[in-house]
Amino acid sequence: MEDKDYVERVLLRLKEAADAATDADLAKMLGMSPQAFNNRKKAQSLPNSEIIDLCNKRMIDLNFVFRGEKGAGTTCGAGNETLYAAMTELQAWQVREQRFLPPEKFVETVLVLAELAEGEPAKVKPAAAKVLRLVA
Repeated sequence: MEDKDYVERVLLRLKEAADAATDADLAKMLGMSPQAFNNRKKAQSLPNSEIIDLCNKRMIDLNFVFRGEKGAGTTCGAGNETLYAAMTELQAWQVREQRFLPPEKFVETVLVLAELAEGEPAKVKPAAAKVLRLVA
């Protein structure tokens, strides 16, 4: 059973970490209009690229934002290119396979791929080939 509150919890943790008082403040920080932000929120869809960009700019811990784990030490600044490579690879896989992961599983898979790639963008594709074959 999928956790329906996952998107809300991620956005609340992001608001806390980014010192955003309101959803409109967070939308602005993410480079989105408040309406676009609310539409994504209602659709239970995380703006992953925008979240990673904001985390990178503010050195916010991804494990806190996406998993609720404080002090795990995974910030976007340390592996931004690797995270983008993992996200891009997973998005391409979803389109190819026509299998779309729910937000929580998508983010978790991106983080796992980045960890398996040991922070090196060039290692994402081989790691994804092994991991995503298990999912397919």
